[in-house]
Amino acid sequence: MSFIKQNRFSSLWMIPVGIGIDYLGVRLVNVFGLPLYLDSIGTILTAALCGYLPGILVGFFSNFITSLSDSVSFYYSTLSILIAIVASRFAQRGVFSRFRSTLLTIPVFVLIGGGLGSVLTWLLAGFRFGSGISAPLTAFLYQNGFPAFGAQLS
Repeated sequence: MSFIKQNRFSSLWMIPVGIGIDYLGVRLVNVFGLPLYLDSIGTILTAALCGYLPGILVGFFSNFITSLSDSVSFYYSTLSILIAIVASRFAQRGVFSRFRSTLLTIPVFVLIGGGLGSVLTWLLAGFRFGSGISAPLTAFLYQNGFPAFGAQLS
């Protein structure tokens, strides 16, 4: 049973906390130049604890806030919404109640955020490489024999 069914008030304060966690993840990546994205931790946490609707709100508004300084970020809200729905379903099925099964969710979130995110980047960049954190790695792979889309996807 999701946390929201137990206490609706708790989900109200969890929404801004989740948005803050997502925003902090974006800032940490930008400040330290990390080659990964940490912008869905608050979305996953909120969806797992409070249900899919609060998770969707966190994912959407996190991307909206980020898009104020980087307009392309808004397009990725669709992925954040999908991540929230999946995290909520995992929580409903008790997947997050055991550490081992929680670890098994990582490939699913990587596929959504990384895989579908790469496809979205490819489309938004006009079938070329994106210019984000992973662009140098993408260019390196392409220069070393990967097909352009394969380099972007990896």
